[in-house]
Amino acid sequence: MRRVRRARRRQRQGSEGQAWSTPRYLLEQIDHEWAKARIKSGLSSGEGLIYNVRDAREEQQSIKEDGRVVDYQTVVVDEGEADKRLLVFEPELATVLRRMQGETNSLSAVLREAWESGQLSTLVKNAPTRATGAHISLIAHTTLEELITTLTETDRANGFANRFIFLLVRRSKCLPEPAAIPEAELMPLINELRQVAQQRDHHRVLVRDADARALWAEVYPKLSEGEPGLLGAVLARAEAHVLRLSLIYAVLDRSPVIRAEHLHSALAVWDYADASARRIFGDVLGLSVADVILAALRTRGPMTREEITHLFHRNKKATEIDPALGLLLEQGKVKRSSRPPEGGKGRPAIVWEATS
Repeated sequence: MRRVRRARRRQRQGSEGQAWSTPRYLLEQIDHEWAKARIKSGLSSGEGLIYNVRDAREEQQSIKEDGRVVDYQTVVVDEGEADKRLLVFEPELATVLRRMQGETNSLSAVLREAWESGQLSTLVKNAPTRATGAHISLIAHTTLEELITTLTETDRANGFANRFIFLLVRRSKCLPEPAAIPEAELMPLINELRQVAQQRDHHRVLVRDADARALWAEVYPKLSEGEPGLLGAVLARAEAHVLRLSLIYAVLDRSPVIRAEHLHSALAVWDYADASARRIFGDVLGLSVADVILAALRTRGPMTREEITHLFHRNKKATEIDPALGLLLEQGKVKRSSRPPEGGKGRPAIVWEATS
């Protein structure tokens, strides 16, 4: 079983690498130095993230003559990062989420603040690290089972989850030997992106034109209405995501304003993200043990009670697992059957299976 899981993980990592290779290649053609220095992986702590977008740090140091302090001077002790644009790519989001569960880990709080303002700092007495104007992007891959397993109730409810756009994807075809995308198809994209990157008025304010304002007034009530429960908490920032997406489409179009077509494109992306979140979290109970069991049964197929115990690395007691199974059975999400013992001896094994 463990070998099978490792093989599946390696296969998934290979697919994720293929999915990321072309976007990374495009970025390298637009700004090779930025792509080389400012695309990183390995999120582990809030302090580490801030360090990679930190401001320069100065200190007042004394000037001495004959052993006496005669004056003070300002000295740069850390030049910091001049480029505050950081793209973090994580092929295994579950690993990052597990690190966040440490009692002293500040990564969740720092990522939330980065989404809000880009003004980050560590609360330490000596030599605090600060970052102003940080622009942090995060692309991460995971599986449905790992996401449900590692995204805690706290992360779902405290606003961490709804700062992400979840996109549920599956491969459209099986390609044992995928061919590279022809250069002739990539060059038009590269040329367009170069023109966007070379614009001189990056710091202008974009506003909606009249048609976009009318459309925004029409869709805003539904986007901002929200809904109760765990799914509502995951989708709580719909209007903010759509706003940012529409801005990105306008910038890519090199438009002086956000037009209705940009807003329609943003809404189409969000419709897919909304449907993805409902597919991922719609049946989630908000009870971690039950959710982990249900996700595993849906992805791995029928499991025995012993196999279910192994899901938690034997860190969950029967007093936690049995009530979770009972709740799933009561709600009709799983069914129970018995399997004859091997060799016809011993007790039959109880098998649990997700209902369709």
